Amino acid sequence: RDFCLSRGLGDVYKRQDIATNQLQLAIKQKQLVINLLQLALMLLHVVTLLLRLVAMMLIKLHKMQNSAKSILILLVAY
Repeated sequence: RDFCLSRGLGDVYKRQDIATNQLQLAIKQKQLVINLLQLALMLLHVVTLLLRLVAMMLIKLHKMQNSAKSILILLVAY
């Protein structure tokens, strides 16, 4: 009788270990998803900054072209 009782408790402990391992795995998976989402957010931030930089460069280039055209017009006029 004691053998059956101790065997039954052993099975319970094994099931608890399996459940604990599954829970730990689920927590690690969720943490991985959180880390990936944070990385994606950082990458979006970098892309946003790069797009702003490109926009600023294009605006400066456009202004420079307009200035060059104005200088050429002034030179041709005289």
